Amino acid sequence: GLVAAIVALALGMGPRVGILTGLSLAQTGEFSFVLAGVAGAAGLLDADLQQVFIAGSIATLAATPFLVFAAPRIASRIAGQIAARGEPVASERHAHHVIVVGFGLAGKTIARVLRSRGIRYTAIDANAVRVREAVARGEPVVYGDAARRTVLERLGVRDAQLVVVAISDPIATRETVALVRALAPRVPILARIHFVLDVDALARAGATRVVVEELESTLELVGAMLRQFGVPEESVARFAAELREEGYEFLRAPDTIIDPWLADLLEGIASEWVEVPASFAREATLAELAVRERTGASVVAVQRGGSANVSPSAGFAVRAGDRLLSVGGPAAIERLRRLLSD
Repeated sequence: GLVAAIVALALGMGPRVGILTGLSLAQTGEFSFVLAGVAGAAGLLDADLQQVFIAGSIATLAATPFLVFAAPRIASRIAGQIAARGEPVASERHAHHVIVVGFGLAGKTIARVLRSRGIRYTAIDANAVRVREAVARGEPVVYGDAARRTVLERLGVRDAQLVVVAISDPIATRETVALVRALAPRVPILARIHFVLDVDALARAGATRVVVEELESTLELVGAMLRQFGVPEESVARFAAELREEGYEFLRAPDTIIDPWLADLLEGIASEWVEVPASFAREATLAELAVRERTGASVVAVQRGGSANVSPSAGFAVRAGDRLLSVGGPAAIERLRRLLSD
């Protein structure tokens, strides 16, 4: 357990995760019984000491469920005491600023966007090395535990315009969201979480909006699949936006059939054969025409004479007399006709 805690700290996971890891792995493993038996047979461990070792191992195994249950609270308390030594002594009071909790990849990206828009922010992180590096670059990052009331008060949480919780620990995320909501009932809270199972708990804790990495990756895969079948970008974006607006409900409910709903959503998409007019005197590739970018339609097949090219590549050259099977709304297909006529 101690070794695991040290490794977690060395990897920059912060004191809370390190302590939680150490407590969760503190028990003696079953392989220790094998080692004790071999040591006893080799005369390296006398019988009395071997019995003490076995009794201690059994005790740690029996205590494991209780230790794992209590580990989050123990880790939070100890980590909070450690972080308290480096808490910001004072915080410049901002009006309508953004508080970013966690300064890993997500937190840094959020801070960069805020900085580019001229929006004032303060970030907080429990990783001392990460904070020192950020401060050296002149970024407004402080060291501390955002799940502590005094820290949030010193950061001016009640006057914040927005709080973004971008840490990877689900328990710390829930505790931070609940505390922010208790201190600042009207401040919007955006929270990131890895798994869908934690969504409802975060919503109950007071999160205004929860972004679920597991579901966002699913949406990206579904969107990529729809694009491969020629569904226009605007329809893919609408599909994803409506799922997010409904709180990913269709993806979260395994028994829900989404096919009819998806069909209704994409109902406005039309497919039609569009003939390249004789006035189209030159050959041009689909990439040169930039069909999707300029019209919103997608060419999923090209008929030329008695042959057809299904899913033509961007380098496929279109010529007069070709018939293009185009997918898109009526307006998109009309824009394609005008593009070919110009």
